[in-house]
Amino acid sequence: MRVEVWLCLLHLCLALLRVIARSEGKEYNRYDFPTDFVFGASTSAYQVEGAALEDGRKPSIYDTFAHRLEYDTGNPDVACDQYHKYKEDVQLMVETGLDAYRFSISWSRLIPDGRGAINPKGLRFYNNLINELISHGIEPHVTLLHTDLPQVLEDEYRGFLNPKIIEDFTSYADVCFREFGDRVRHWTTFNEANIFVFGGYDVGNTPPSRCSFPFGFINCTKGNSTTEPYIAAHHILLAHGYAVKLYKDKYKTIFPNEPLSLERVLKYYKDVYENPIIFIHENGQAASYNTSTDDSFRVEYIRDHVESLHNAVRNGSNAKGYFVWSLLDVYELLFGFDYTFGIYYVDYNDPNLTRHPKLSQQCYLNSWTRVSELNSECSELACLMIIKDVGRASHGLYYLVDVEGRSDAEKKADDMLVKSRTSSNESCISNSACNVIQWPMSDSCANDKLEFVHIDILGAIVAITLLVLLVAAAIVGPFCCFAVLAILRLLGS
Repeated sequence: MRVEVWLCLLHLCLALLRVIARSEGKEYNRYDFPTDFVFGASTSAYQVEGAALEDGRKPSIYDTFAHRLEYDTGNPDVACDQYHKYKEDVQLMVETGLDAYRFSISWSRLIPDGRGAINPKGLRFYNNLINELISHGIEPHVTLLHTDLPQVLEDEYRGFLNPKIIEDFTSYADVCFREFGDRVRHWTTFNEANIFVFGGYDVGNTPPSRCSFPFGFINCTKGNSTTEPYIAAHHILLAHGYAVKLYKDKYKTIFPNEPLSLERVLKYYKDVYENPIIFIHENGQAASYNTSTDDSFRVEYIRDHVESLHNAVRNGSNAKGYFVWSLLDVYELLFGFDYTFGIYYVDYNDPNLTRHPKLSQQCYLNSWTRVSELNSECSELACLMIIKDVGRASHGLYYLVDVEGRSDAEKKADDMLVKSRTSSNESCISNSACNVIQWPMSDSCANDKLEFVHIDILGAIVAITLLVLLVAAAIVGPFCCFAVLAILRLLGS
């Protein structure tokens, strides 16, 4: 009898865990992830753009491969026609609440002959797409090659089977970095290089469809499955390496974003030099001089360093001020006009040297300027708050409020999370305690509600109740035990 009771208790425990798991289960959403976590969607050029023969584009190996097949529905030369419908598609991304969009650039559209002249219409399309994304707060993630190698290079020297591809791919990457790098921060060189090699040079079921018996899935007429996959993989790795080195040497800033160093320096001065008064008079991010006013990378740099400064002040540093370098795109002593730090773009081709505010200036204007109409109960600096997603429209992210000088009622909100709402390119955040500083400013925040972290009360009640039943079952005996087990199985089903 004793063994039966313990066996029943074991089943009860398993059933109890099952019921608790079901009662506490929930669907995860963006609020369960860190504030810098992004949700997006992906496509690739050949699979979505269409316009295969329009505006100077020439065939890729994907065109050649796709034209061998028959389709009951759709036409790969038209695909989803994003080439003409990109604005409509970006609006769908906005309606879906995406933070980012990953797409690939068609090498055959941008540089139709694989090397040499840039196709101005192809360049214009990708500039328009990127600008449309950014204008709606969607960050572009760009892949350089998603299988669609220009057919002309495959015909000329067999593509990735020839080391010439390394130089041509690096030159193509250079064009992309130069033309789009002022707005694109996230680059991928090759999409699924392993699949490209395996399918294209081993089994032959993807372009360029090279294989040999007995490895091929298709009727192999060219290729060598025992050697070519390794040759292609070798050249892909080298092309990737050269492109990455090019980006680091030529396009990546020489001033890396390391905000923790500022916090550590301030702590060092506090501990070693008896905490003197410190003003940060120069802090900024360099970039190659260009006409773009979208310097989201600089916004991130400033934001991260101000956050570190804020942490240092909270930990006792006597830092009293922060000055960004620089106000304008000035002549730099080391770089001349090649690299600039300004939050205002200066048009040096304009005789009037016209100034244009950059995104970083908007960050300063809307996030760090002093709020004039604070609640009367708040001290002068009571509303200092670091918004961790400055410079980019965010869809429903949580921000932790850090406000001092609140009333007794407001102090109860110590652990409150304020959820921002985004509609198109606006980002709202509810006012709490003081008028919270936010970027971008918006007039449509009235309907936002404060949301509190809640505990799954139902799960707790179920767990306690079943625990009591479990103990009762152990005391009364096997009959009650099996009765409770039957109830648990019904609840868990």
